[in-house]
Amino acid sequence: MLSFFPAPYPDEILYSVLARYHVRSGNVSPKVTLHELFGSTTVTTTVDLPSHLNALVRNLPPLSKHTVEGLIQNHTLYPFYSPFLLPEKAELIYNSMREHAWGDIHTRAGIMASSLPAPNCLRFCPVCLREDQERYGETYWHRLHQAPGVVVCHTHSTFLQDSGVAARGANKHEFIPADENSGSPKLRRLNHGRETFKHLVALAQDVEWLLNNGLPPIVSAQLQQKYKSLLIDKKLATTTGYVRQAELVHCFSSFFGGDLLKLLDSDVSYGRESNWLSNIVRKHRKAFHPLRHLLLMRFLGHPASSFFALETRYKPFGDGPWRCFNGAAEHYLRPVIAKVQVTWSRDARKALGTFSCSCGFVYSTTDPRRSAYRRRARHLARVSANSKV
Repeated sequence: MLSFFPAPYPDEILYSVLARYHVRSGNVSPKVTLHELFGSTTVTTTVDLPSHLNALVRNLPPLSKHTVEGLIQNHTLYPFYSPFLLPEKAELIYNSMREHAWGDIHTRAGIMASSLPAPNCLRFCPVCLREDQERYGETYWHRLHQAPGVVVCHTHSTFLQDSGVAARGANKHEFIPADENSGSPKLRRLNHGRETFKHLVALAQDVEWLLNNGLPPIVSAQLQQKYKSLLIDKKLATTTGYVRQAELVHCFSSFFGGDLLKLLDSDVSYGRESNWLSNIVRKHRKAFHPLRHLLLMRFLGHPASSFFALETRYKPFGDGPWRCFNGAAEHYLRPVIAKVQVTWSRDARKALGTFSCSCGFVYSTTDPRRSAYRRRARHLARVSANSKV
């Protein structure tokens, strides 16, 4: 059991906390530090999704208030990925982080299959580094700065710098503190326009919001419903949910610009089977990189905070109440139906609305267009009236 454990700093990634423990322990060998922390010398020092956290918590000092849940949610990148994973896959990854990970966690998360590469090196903001040194007397690795797709520090409007510390592969059995990278860093100014920089700042803010809010996995159907509703509002999808793919790709590319999309390895091209944008708005069981979800949300007019708060649902038949066409009822043709059940008609390849009135009259239609809706309703009303004779 450990005699002490460093208190994590704001937005500090767990890798950094363990690196500071290594320095303060006075251990010369990284293997000794691994054994003290985890009771094993074979643990891989993963930056984003570490494992063996149950063993770590069991070894903490008796009065420590740290829990596995708290470490995962507050000091790893799990909250960045989890909202966009299938619930069963998110649980599998979470359990792999708690215990020994049999096989690579990144493969399970679908991260390795993504064409969006993870950072090769740990990154830092030079201004944050200086402020941390002044405030705490030491520097540390910020969690937000290690998230894929985060290129800038939105607090200081500076581009992040690459350190000499490999984020994966090399140094896999040792923790390297940020102090060893302090030196005299120089600001790196990248050649990107003002609009591109604004988008990068917005994405960094969205990633920070995800990290700080610990959302549960979102059912893919719910994401699709929100995307379709917002695409309909932008006239990029029909009221039945058919997405105008060519227009979507064109508008999306124009909104962000090719410079930004190439920088984030997320450029799109209409007609290509591998076009992630066309695929992400279709029904699927595939996980897409969180950054691409955030790009789509911003294009649809929402930061992550407001998108996840939306209660938008797919409304191919508009807002209620809807009319009842029961010719034998006193409320005939009055808008008294409060709810409609929307499903998908495989035969008609359209949304199917089932309207149920409190009087017992039920009718269904697949065409939300006003004239066709009325023709169908009149027909049903005639049938209902005749059945009462």
